[in-house]
Amino acid sequence: MVRRGLLLPLIVSFACVGCQKPGASTPRSEVSDEQVLPITFGGFLKNGPENETLDGVCGTDDSRNLLTCDIHNGLSGWTITEVTLAVTWAPYGDGDKRYFRVPVTIQPEQSEHVAVRLGLQLPPDDVLNLGSRKGQTLQHWGWQTIGAKGRPAKP
Repeated sequence: MVRRGLLLPLIVSFACVGCQKPGASTPRSEVSDEQVLPITFGGFLKNGPENETLDGVCGTDDSRNLLTCDIHNGLSGWTITEVTLAVTWAPYGDGDKRYFRVPVTIQPEQSEHVAVRLGLQLPPDDVLNLGSRKGQTLQHWGWQTIGAKGRPAKP
């Protein structure tokens, strides 16, 4: 009896495949104009102006397993919808990095605060004591924006 109850909806769903009239178009709101944006080392859009970058600043919380960033969209023609961050840590081998795709909506010339749970604990920073001068912080981890998705910004 249960199988018959599951069979009828399945038949109805297959019967409706192709029910859309030929030539009927999908409403504009359902069509995505999102594109993969080729971001180069330094946050530049490949073949784009060098004064426009996708960059920001990142730090960790006290537990060192949450990365918090302020990402700035300096790409004047694009609304950013996703950023891909690469996080690396000492000793900087192939297994010492992870990639994180973060959904965002960042308008041109705007910044957004994002947080990423890393699933690991980043190594602690060292503070080098330089005698009478202020100590220097030496981080054993780093991050970089390595990719993005976006759609053309509305004028």
